Amino acid sequence: MNLINYVNMWDNIIKELLNNPPQKSYPLSYGIAIQSDFIPEPFIGNPDNCSFVIVNLNPGEGQCHSCIEHKNIVGTLVNRVKTKGYSKAVEDFPYLRNEASVGLINWDNSAGRKWWKAKERWIKHIIKMYEPSYNPLCPIPNDRFPFAMELFAWHTAKWPNNLNNKMKKGGIYGSCIKSDVLDPIYEAIQKSKCKFAYCVGKPIGDIIDSFAYSVNFTKINSQPIKPIPDIERYYDVYSDAKGCFIVNTWAQGGNTYPSDKFYKAEENLFRQYKIAP
Repeated sequence: MNLINYVNMWDNIIKELLNNPPQKSYPLSYGIAIQSDFIPEPFIGNPDNCSFVIVNLNPGEGQCHSCIEHKNIVGTLVNRVKTKGYSKAVEDFPYLRNEASVGLINWDNSAGRKWWKAKERWIKHIIKMYEPSYNPLCPIPNDRFPFAMELFAWHTAKWPNNLNNKMKKGGIYGSCIKSDVLDPIYEAIQKSKCKFAYCVGKPIGDIIDSFAYSVNFTKINSQPIKPIPDIERYYDVYSDAKGCFIVNTWAQGGNTYPSDKFYKAEENLFRQYKIAP
C-alpha cells in the first residue's frame, strides 16, 4: 500500500467509527483487548512536509481527547477529527504544540501532549544534527516536525506482547503489517527531509528483521550497538543502500526514548553510518 492510500484508509476507518461508534463491549480485535471507545491514532504529522519519521509501537492508553463519546465537544481533539477528518486534524502535529496554538481545551495537561512534550528536546537534538544552524531553544519550525507512525494504531492499556510474533513475516498478521505499515513507512522515509526513521522498541526491529530483503532494508551492523558501556541501551541500523535508513533503539525494562546522555553518542553513531552529515 502506498502512503496516500494508507492515509486515506485511516481517514475512512476513523470517519466510520465516529459515525457508527462501536459498543464498549466490542469484541476483541487481533486477539487482544483494544480500547474500542477511543479512536485509533495511526499517525501524527504531515508526511509530505516532515523532517524525519518516528515509529512507535502503539499510541498507548486512550485519553479523553480521543474518546469517541467526546466527539461533539468543541475543543477536543476527537471533535477536531470529526470536523476536519483525521489526517487534516493531526497534520500540524498538535501534540508538539501548546494549548494556545492548537485551540484545544485542557490540552497542556492531557496525557498525550505531556508524553510528546517530554520528547521535544530529543526531537530538537535530531533536527540540529541535520541543521547545525538550528537553535534548540527556539520552537520547532512548521516544516521540521517529524511524521510519527504507530506499528499498531489502536489504543491499549499496555503493549500486547502477543502481537510481536503475529506481526512477523510468517505470522498471521504479517502480510497486513508489510502492506499496511512497513510499505508506507518506507515511502514516508523517502519523502522526509532527513531520509530516516527512528523506531523505539525491540519488537519493531525484530519485525523488520523477519521480512529481511522484502522491506528494502537490511541491517548493516553485525551486533547490537551499545554506545555507552555501562548503560543498557542498544541500537541497530538498517539501510536500503540508496540513502534511506532506519534506526532502531531499545533499552532494558521498557520502550523509553534516549535521555540527553545519549545525544553525543547518537551524533557519533549517525555520522559513523552516514545517516547524518
